[in-house]
Amino acid sequence: MIFKKLADYDYPFTDFDKNDLLQWMAIFYMPDPKDEHLILNIDSEAAKSLNEYFTELYDEPASLFCEWKWIITDDILTIIKKSGDFIPFSTGVVYYMAFHIDLHTGELLTNDDLVRLFNVEESTIQDKIDKYGSDNLYYKEPENTSERIEGTQGMMVLNRNQKYNTIGYEYSEYSLLVPDENNLYFILGVYDFNFNGRILFHKVALK
Repeated sequence: MIFKKLADYDYPFTDFDKNDLLQWMAIFYMPDPKDEHLILNIDSEAAKSLNEYFTELYDEPASLFCEWKWIITDDILTIIKKSGDFIPFSTGVVYYMAFHIDLHTGELLTNDDLVRLFNVEESTIQDKIDKYGSDNLYYKEPENTSERIEGTQGMMVLNRNQKYNTIGYEYSEYSLLVPDENNLYFILGVYDFNFNGRILFHKVALK
């Protein structure tokens, strides 16, 4: 994948590293939008079904751009899809989706499966997200995010009521999880309060 340098464009954020997962997620402005066709070289029914879905996305695109990143451990392949559109007088809208494949069985894993595999107590996940916010971010409770808090660093969490927003504040089966060999991470998005609509991303360790 080749991008023109963001610094060549009239765009205020030129410090993102597209090779870093969290920073790649934060790049909303695409100087050279891609519609990438991903094909899995895995012999399983789940992979076959995903390849059909990926081909449909490519042949009949529903978004202006569609890009992919993947993370491979000894046991799991995680694929993250980023797609979106530009909106006039806006930074645009971006959607994220994660697919997890068991490399031993070829089967698709759900968030519940990941939580079990990493021996994470589901009942503790939301507390860990809350603690990460308290320790690392300055934000107000999601139901009161319409005004900036005096003395904060200008960040606020995404609304926890957005059930299908995979980068929201509240853990659910739709949340975006990222595994590595030793831990499972919840991806948390927080708004940058510079009146630009930018979202920055954090990994919350769940173990």
